[in-house]
Amino acid sequence: MADNNVSDHSVLQIKDEDKDDVIAENDGNMATLTEDRNDVELIVSSIRGKLLQNPASTARSCIFRIPNVLRRHNEKAFVPNLVSIGPFQHGKKNLKVMQEIKLWYLHCLLDRKPTSETSLEYLVEAIKSMEQDCRDCYGEKIHMSSEKFVEMMVVDGCFILELFRKNEREVPVHDDDPVFNTSWMLLALRKDLFLLENQLPWKVVDFLFHHTEEKDKPESKALLLLALKFFEVTAFSQDPHADRPLETKHLLGGIRNSLLASYRRAETHSYWEPIPSVTELLQAGVEFKLRSKTWDNMLDITFENGVMEIPPIDIGENAESLFRNLIAYEQSDPSIPHSHITSYAVILDNLINTSTDAEFLIQKEIIVTQLSKEDIACLFNRLYSDTVVGYFCYVELTKNVNAYYQDRWHRWQTILRRDYFSNPWSIFSLAAALLILVSINAMLLSSSFTPISFPSPKFTLYQNRSPKRILKMAQSAHNPVGRQQKIIVPNKHGEKLVGLLHETGSEEIVILCHGFRSTKETTAITNLAIALENEGISAFRFDFAGNGESEGTFQYGNYWREADDLHAVIQHFSGANRAASTILGHSKGGDVVLLYPSKYHGIRTVVNVSGRYDLQRGIEERLGKDFLETIKKEGYLDVKNKTGDVSYCVTEESLMDRLSTDMHEACLQIDKECQVLTVHGSADETIPVEDALEFSKIIPNHKLHVIEGADHCYTSHQAELVSVVLDFIKAALQQDKATSN
Repeated sequence: MADNNVSDHSVLQIKDEDKDDVIAENDGNMATLTEDRNDVELIVSSIRGKLLQNPASTARSCIFRIPNVLRRHNEKAFVPNLVSIGPFQHGKKNLKVMQEIKLWYLHCLLDRKPTSETSLEYLVEAIKSMEQDCRDCYGEKIHMSSEKFVEMMVVDGCFILELFRKNEREVPVHDDDPVFNTSWMLLALRKDLFLLENQLPWKVVDFLFHHTEEKDKPESKALLLLALKFFEVTAFSQDPHADRPLETKHLLGGIRNSLLASYRRAETHSYWEPIPSVTELLQAGVEFKLRSKTWDNMLDITFENGVMEIPPIDIGENAESLFRNLIAYEQSDPSIPHSHITSYAVILDNLINTSTDAEFLIQKEIIVTQLSKEDIACLFNRLYSDTVVGYFCYVELTKNVNAYYQDRWHRWQTILRRDYFSNPWSIFSLAAALLILVSINAMLLSSSFTPISFPSPKFTLYQNRSPKRILKMAQSAHNPVGRQQKIIVPNKHGEKLVGLLHETGSEEIVILCHGFRSTKETTAITNLAIALENEGISAFRFDFAGNGESEGTFQYGNYWREADDLHAVIQHFSGANRAASTILGHSKGGDVVLLYPSKYHGIRTVVNVSGRYDLQRGIEERLGKDFLETIKKEGYLDVKNKTGDVSYCVTEESLMDRLSTDMHEACLQIDKECQVLTVHGSADETIPVEDALEFSKIIPNHKLHVIEGADHCYTSHQAELVSVVLDFIKAALQQDKATSN
C-alpha cells in the first residue's frame, strides 16, 4: 500500500508540473497570437493606405506609356532624342540641354507680348485652374508637385507654339537660333514631338495659342494647321487636313485625324484574312496602279476587277517611328473604335514580304523613298506585331483580293499572256502545237490501234519500293554531290540563306526545313531530300538565318522570322516559275512549316515531322530550372555546352518570342484544302508524342502517323520515316496533278 501511495503522490506531482507547463505554453501561444494579430493589422493598414478610390486612368485619358509588348519590337521608335514634352520623359539627363532653349523661347514670346493677356502671371494662373483636367489626360497618376506640373505645362506649351510659328515665319527667327541653324535639329524635333509618351493635352496648347495670338494678323494660321504644316514632311508628305470634325486630343492625335480626313468610311469587322504579297498577286494577274498623284488620301486603297489602286506615300527616316506611335495610340485609347492606321499597316505588311515586293511598289511610285528596298521590306514586316486589330477597315478589300487570287483562271490567263502571247513567235508556236494535238486526237479516235502512253515530263514516280530499298538508294554513291546545286537566297533582312537544290527537272520542288540549332545537313533532312530526288521530285534543303552556312546571328525563338525565311525561299523559286507548294520540317522546322500556311497562301501540302504543339514546354530542359529568374535579373542567359563554352544566348525578347507563338491559334488558320501529315516517334523524349495528337485534333485536313519505337531523330527508323513521307507527298502531288488536269 505504501508503494502505491508513493506512486500516486508522484503521479500527482507530475500532473501539477504538467499543468504549469501547459499554462506557460498557453501564455506563449497567446503572445504569439497577439503578435500575429498585430502583424495582420499592420499589413491590412498598409494595404488600405494603398487602395485607390478611383481608377488609375479615366475616360479622359489620351496620353499613355507604350505597352512593353509593343515597345520591345523597336524601343528607339518611342524614345525622344532631343526634347521632353510632358511628364513621362521629364528630367531625363540626355534631354536637359533642350530645357535652356525652351526657356529662351518662352522669354521670346513674353518679350514680344503679342496680346495684353500675354503675361507669365496670367498664363500660369489659367493653366493652374485646369491642372486636374490636364492630369486626367495622362494614363497614369503623375507624381509631380502642383508647382512643377503647372510650370512644365506652361514652358513646354509655349515652346511648341513658338517653334510652330517660327517654322511658318509668323514670328522672327533669331540669327543664332540653333533649332533653325542646325540642319539635324528640326528633323529630330519633328520625331520627338509626335511620340505618344511626349505629348501635352491639346487644351493646354490651344489655350496658350489663343492668348498669345496677335489679333491684328488675319493671315495667321489656325493652331492645328500650324501643327500639321510642321509635321507635313514627317507625316508621309500627306497634305494637311485641319477641317476634319474629330476631337483633337494632342499633336499625335491631330496627325492621325488629318490622315483620316479623306478616307472613305468602309465596312469594319473584327474578323479578316491576310492577303498575298505583291509578287504572289502579280502571278495571279493582279495589276497595281498609282491611285492618284495627289498626296491627301493615303489610306484610300481600292481593288476592283483585278486592279489594286494605292495612293502614294512618302517613307522617310522617321516613318517607322510615326507608324508605331500611331498604332500604339490606337491600341491604347479605348475611345478609338476603328484601327485605321493599324489596318493600313496590316495591308502593307501583307503586300510587302520581300525586297522584291518593295522594289515593285517603288518602281510604280506608290512608295516614294530614299531608303533601300531592303529597309522598306524590314519596316513593314511585323509592323503590327502583338497588336489587336479590333475593327479592321479593309474587310471588303481583303475578301475581294483573296477571291480573285484563289480563282485559278486568273493565274492561267497570266501564264498564257506571259509565256505564249508575249510575242508573235510564241503565238505561232502555240497555234502549231494545238494544231498537232488536234490532229493526233482525230487520228486516235479514228484508228483501231491502242493509244500510245507518253511518260510525264515533270517527274517519274517509282512505286512498290520497300523502305529499306528507298533508304539504300538515298545513301547510295549513285547520288553524286555534283547533282546538288548550291543556291543562295536573300531573306527580307538582306541576309543570305544558303541551300542545296537536288535538281531533277520537275516543276514541283519540296522545301525541307531543319530543326533547332541544326542545319540542312541533318541526317533525316538529307535522306529525305535524296529519296525525293530518286523519285524524280526536286528538293531544296537550306539553313535558316544564323544557322549552318547562312548569314545572320542565331536567335532563340524566332519562329515567325524563320517562317519569313521560308517565304523568301518559296518566292525565289516562284520567280523562276517553279511550284514550291510542298514544305516539310523536322522538330522546330515542323512548327515553322505549320506557321507558314497560317500567314501565307499557295501551300497545298505540309509535312510536320516531330514538331512541338505547346511551345511553353521543353524550355526548362534546355535552359535550367532558374532560367526565368536569371533572364529577368540579367536580361539574358548564356546556354553552355558540356565543355562549358557558351553555345548561344537567350534574351528576354527572344524568350518572349517563343512564349508568344501560339501554335494552336496558327493551326486553326490553316486552309482546309491544305493537306497536312504529322509524323512522330512513339519513343520521342524531346517532344512527347502527345503533341502530335493535339495537332491531329485541330488541323482540319490532317493525317497522323506514329512510328513505333522511333526517337526524336529517328536514329533507327530512317527507312520507315522516308517511306511514310514519300508515300504522302507522291499521293498529294498526284492528286494536285489530277485536279489541275
